[in-house]
Amino acid sequence: MEGFRSVSTDGDDFRFEYSTDGVTFTPVALASLPSSDDDTDLVGALPADLTGTVTIRVVDTDRSAGNQTLDAVSIDELFVRAIP
Repeated sequence: MEGFRSVSTDGDDFRFEYSTDGVTFTPVALASLPSSDDDTDLVGALPADLTGTVTIRVVDTDRSAGNQTLDAVSIDELFVRAIP
């Protein structure tokens, strides 16, 4: 994937997760998004036996009550491909 994020003032980050049922999500091991659009490609591996519809979401890592600081993520490209 390629994208970037806003500079966080409260020290949190974003995490990518995938699901095959839309209910149970599993984190994808992926480096942190850069804070500028520098065309860096980030690569994460999904399980080899993944089949069917796959949902990918981005989650803010600090979802504590009362945290009002807004962060943003921009996705330029997102690819999921099978390599036999």
